[in-house]
Amino acid sequence: MVSVSTLLCLALATLIIAAMPIVLWKLRPRLGIAPREAILGIAVFALFAMVIERALHCFMLSNPTTPVWLANPAVFVIYGAITAGLCEEVGRFLAMKWLISRDPGALDRHGSALGYGIGHGGAEAWIVGVLVQVQWIVYAVLANNGTLDSHFASAPLEAIARIHLVLMSLSPVSAGIFVVERASAFVLQLGFSALMWQMLRERSRHALVFLIATHALRAARRALSGAARAAHRRRLRLSRARRDRRGSARALLSARRCRRRLSADLPELRLQPDFDIEWMTINTTVRARTSTCSRM
Repeated sequence: MVSVSTLLCLALATLIIAAMPIVLWKLRPRLGIAPREAILGIAVFALFAMVIERALHCFMLSNPTTPVWLANPAVFVIYGAITAGLCEEVGRFLAMKWLISRDPGALDRHGSALGYGIGHGGAEAWIVGVLVQVQWIVYAVLANNGTLDSHFASAPLEAIARIHLVLMSLSPVSAGIFVVERASAFVLQLGFSALMWQMLRERSRHALVFLIATHALRAARRALSGAARAAHRRRLRLSRARRDRRGSARALLSARRCRRRLSADLPELRLQPDFDIEWMTINTTVRARTSTCSRM
């Protein structure tokens, strides 16, 4: 069950991330931003990051040879970082070259780079951040209402278990981490756009290679932080499992005491065999009857 305070923090964090590109977009008259540049940034992120990059991942994972290499965590992190940098920066480079070819005078305006960055970074903030976070908020509400499992009745048990595991790790701290990560990613996208634009103004031959390497380093750091969070969730799952095991053992002992008490006080009452099951498979009937006994 996700607490109300956690849900409020998650909702507030989602609103903050959703508002960042909108606030900058409202300031476009002062910043000299044209709508075309922001729209181009959105389109490039959607095409290169959400379509081309994912298609490349599907190809690499469906290939009979490459999954063996990618099973190595270090190789997988390096591959993912280079792929993210390559796809996004090639898209950014081509988009900016297209803008310059259409309007060579745009090189003298810094608002063009900012407008593209708002579109590119805003699309990432909304697609990767806001929409995903809204999904987890909905899952948390369903879990609190006890209807989450029924909504995923046809899903594999492993997938449902992973959803519950992520929900158990949600907290106000995780909401704060989400804000820091998504806000920093948005600022970095603005910075990458401004840096690419400046290097193109100076006709640098190494603009694309430099941005790919920089973006890959950022993606590698994000992948490592994700691995650290996954390890934390595994530790949390083990800790919860130990507590549940101890609680189940205590419930079984209480149930056996309840059975002896009921047998002594009410000889005619016959308990169901649910009380005799092992602590690993203790069910809700045992818990209900034990709580009833404790109130007697």
